[in-house]
Amino acid sequence: MHEELIGLLPEEPTRRGFIITSLAAGFALAVQPVAAQTVI
Repeated sequence: MHEELIGLLPEEPTRRGFIITSLAAGFALAVQPVAAQTVI
């Protein structure tokens, strides 16, 4: 049962994961204003 609980914990942050998350967040922030203008 202890192994099942360990599987629920998030993995250790890696440099690769941090870069991917940063790129995804930057892309979302860059696209957001354009999407907001098209709705109005």
